[in-house]
Amino acid sequence: MGEKMSGWWYAIKDKKHGPIETAEMKRLLQAGSIEAKTFVWREGMESWRPLSDVEELRSLMAVIPPPLPSKNKANEADYPSANRWSRFFARTFDVWWETLLVAVVSSYLLSRYSANFVEWIHRPGTSQIFGILCLPGALFLDALLYRLLGNTPGKALLGIKVKTSEGKKLNLTQYLFRNFSVWVKGLGLGIPLVNLFTMASQSKRLGEGRQASYDELPDFSVQSQPSGWLRKVVFGAAFLSLFGVVATLNMIEKNADRDSVMRNAQKSYSWENPRTLASINVDSRWKLSKQTPIDGAHTYLFSEAAGYALIVFAVQDFPGYSLSDYISGFKDNTTKDMVLDGGRFFEKDGRQMWEGSGRMVSSDSARLNVQVVQSGSSFWRVVTVQSVPYKYSDDLAEDLRSALWTTVK
Repeated sequence: MGEKMSGWWYAIKDKKHGPIETAEMKRLLQAGSIEAKTFVWREGMESWRPLSDVEELRSLMAVIPPPLPSKNKANEADYPSANRWSRFFARTFDVWWETLLVAVVSSYLLSRYSANFVEWIHRPGTSQIFGILCLPGALFLDALLYRLLGNTPGKALLGIKVKTSEGKKLNLTQYLFRNFSVWVKGLGLGIPLVNLFTMASQSKRLGEGRQASYDELPDFSVQSQPSGWLRKVVFGAAFLSLFGVVATLNMIEKNADRDSVMRNAQKSYSWENPRTLASINVDSRWKLSKQTPIDGAHTYLFSEAAGYALIVFAVQDFPGYSLSDYISGFKDNTTKDMVLDGGRFFEKDGRQMWEGSGRMVSSDSARLNVQVVQSGSSFWRVVTVQSVPYKYSDDLAEDLRSALWTTVK
């Protein structure tokens, strides 16, 4: 009966083709024109069935080759080792921005809560030391990013991946251990000159086809995957931009160090009150600038060099006004900028004085102090604004306030 049956029919995209002989069916399978799930039928079968479900045709399945590997899923073990220059630029980029981020966040937090840190960080040369101290934190951040995102930005853009010898992703402990070794053996703890020798040593090993010393003992693999020209262009632009930021910050820091050295050399300068001609010595940490008279007030601004305090010394003339009248008008005119408490009137050094405290509207953390003294028809005021940590500028501000009042007669 089998010999009386006609050839095989097969369906592709709801169209029937055939009849063909079994040999032709084998050829179509080899060519990939049909596959195991292609529906077939021949006389004697009750319905169409997938080729792989037909007993007579199962032997043909052996001729079907496995699918070609996808380009996106190529065997990562076949990727070559990353060259030393791509590794250098990727690591430099990551270390730069990570250290910068850690330094900014750490400096912000420490500056808010530690007056000693503020005093230390504004000494000449301390910013470089602070950057070196922030490097371990940057490498810790680097390890977290690797675990959370699968890679760091610099390595990802240049197609560099760090894996174990088995081709697996490093766990957090392994990557932290590797970064600690990089810190010591590759970056020389971030110490200038020392890091030149350590980086040159590692570059030589890579140039000779050996692993870096921090990859050799745990047997880590640093591979280079195709990244494409677009990623390289993006990395180049990002690297140059970051370099510009770092260079600008270094220039600003050098200028600040130079100003600090000059202030320390000068210690103080003499200032004369133009109204009374009385002179005082002002700490060189205060920068003086005279404001254009507003509402008849002659104003002098003393700004602390690090930006943590500002003292405004001013005088206005209002014949016929009392101290309480002046304070009432002052409060009304400054409601947009200042939030003052009730304040108090008291006598100091034989003079009637009013003092109030509060905050600036623009910043809840900016502490405000206002002192006003009447001398004839003139009203002298000292307004002090301090940023956290207040302790850093407390003594400095009090000394200048006291000195300024000695020039009022």
